Amino acid sequence: KVDILYSYSNDGSGVAAKALFEHGTKGIVVAGSGAGSIHKNQKDVLKELLKKGLKVVVSSRVVAGCVAVSDSDEKLGFISAEDLNPQKARVLLILALTKTSDPKKIQEYFLKY
Repeated sequence: KVDILYSYSNDGSGVAAKALFEHGTKGIVVAGSGAGSIHKNQKDVLKELLKKGLKVVVSSRVVAGCVAVSDSDEKLGFISAEDLNPQKARVLLILALTKTSDPKKIQEYFLKY
């Protein structure tokens, strides 16, 4: 199961991400703002969930542009959706998870497709 989670200003609790994970979500596509920005508190919760096996793809709600994930976030396991919108990124993550759970391999899929 893969869900889309919207990130916006003042979304500091991370309750939605925790609830999705606790109810069986294997992957979350974050629909961030701008270049894929995620509210700090929500990002902190996602970092903890990454350690528990959740896969997190960072995408953007803007019409065009590429999402860049920082080197430090990439090391934690965050995956860039590149230029895919959240809905397309969700489909690709669903397909990727049928083949692998390795974030680096999943990132390769996003770079290719």
